[in-house]
Amino acid sequence: MNTIKWDVSRIMSTLIVLAALALGIGTVVAQKKGAAKSAPSYYKDGGMLMFNPYPNDTGRSGNKSWLVRNFGPVGIGINLKRPGMTMEVNNVEKASPAEATGKLKKGQIIESINGVVLEKIDPRIILGDIITQAEATDGKINLKIKGLGNVLVKIPVMGGYSKTWPENCPKSDKIVRNLADLLAKDAEPKWGSVIFLLSTGEEKDLAVVRKWMKDIKTIGGMNWEKGYKGPGLCEYYLRTGDKSVLPVIKQMTEELKVNMYNGGWSGRGAPAAFTYSTGTGQVHASGMNCMTFLLMARLCGVEVDEYMLNRSLQQFYRFAGHGNVAYGNGLPEGGFRDNGKTGGLAMSMAVAAKLTPDGESSVYAKARDNSAMKSFYATNWFHAAHTGGGIGEIWHHGAVSLMREKRPTPYRSYLDSSVG
Repeated sequence: MNTIKWDVSRIMSTLIVLAALALGIGTVVAQKKGAAKSAPSYYKDGGMLMFNPYPNDTGRSGNKSWLVRNFGPVGIGINLKRPGMTMEVNNVEKASPAEATGKLKKGQIIESINGVVLEKIDPRIILGDIITQAEATDGKINLKIKGLGNVLVKIPVMGGYSKTWPENCPKSDKIVRNLADLLAKDAEPKWGSVIFLLSTGEEKDLAVVRKWMKDIKTIGGMNWEKGYKGPGLCEYYLRTGDKSVLPVIKQMTEELKVNMYNGGWSGRGAPAAFTYSTGTGQVHASGMNCMTFLLMARLCGVEVDEYMLNRSLQQFYRFAGHGNVAYGNGLPEGGFRDNGKTGGLAMSMAVAAKLTPDGESSVYAKARDNSAMKSFYATNWFHAAHTGGGIGEIWHHGAVSLMREKRPTPYRSYLDSSVG
């Protein structure tokens, strides 16, 4: 993978790169299943509860199972049933190594994987370690199926992660290349596709983005789309200087001006219903990134309405150093579960610091660093959000990378904790 300068493009691209590398075994979500509420704890002798929320056997969530949607590249989903985290095949993906065996189907009970059973520690760690080990050695995943015996699944051998991953790491390069080739098949880009392909530094990936940007008219009507696709549109201009996209950037900022309410945005268009959630008409998980897009539009030289930009800065900057960005127009929130909002604020402040003459001495740079470090301290909070998790992981990964040079030890610790 070619090396490109760590600038706004490199920083923003890390959102998707690290999400692809560090969350390889998929998203874990809770779903209802019948299980005894009085079941004994899966964690023996006070076993380490590494990530929150953890799949517990008791308490409020004792009657729920956990679904590992994607068991790495094996091609199955695994439902962790209570009590004891019994592994059940939830689904078999089409054209996957699992389907190629012709022996696996929904509902089968997995007694062990490569001789390993789930016990004592967070099952997500165990499953992730199994994939990492297999990819580093022979690619063999032996599933012991109840009533059937061993079923051998072969996954690609990728090698192990280097001590400096994702840099100078052949395995990381393979993951990036595989995902880039997959995204290149899409007729239109998904939310993070543009930033990801720009991040590889490869001309063939840039050619795909050029094709996507040809004759582009809009990036979508929802505020969510403007906040998640808008930065990629700006990154494309900053990378190529292709002025054909500037009118689109301008139009999207004008649409945000229409949709803004009290310095923020809802998820879709006009203010959210005032009977929804906090009742402020705003959803900051969406609006936070809309402000980032506005700042990046100005970085591209696009004229952005001054009132809108200042009003949104007033709304979001106030959270820096005071806790998490709130759900809506409220006071800063506590805890580590931010649904991507505080990590998003770090990215936004990184752009703001580039726009001010004070640069690294500016209050925006300080706000960037403070917000980014919250991602490190939230290392053990994964798969926790009102949508089930995922958004927070993406922004945490990108935000902590902002501290790569200033705080190298926490940065390295964060990455290594992510892959176990």
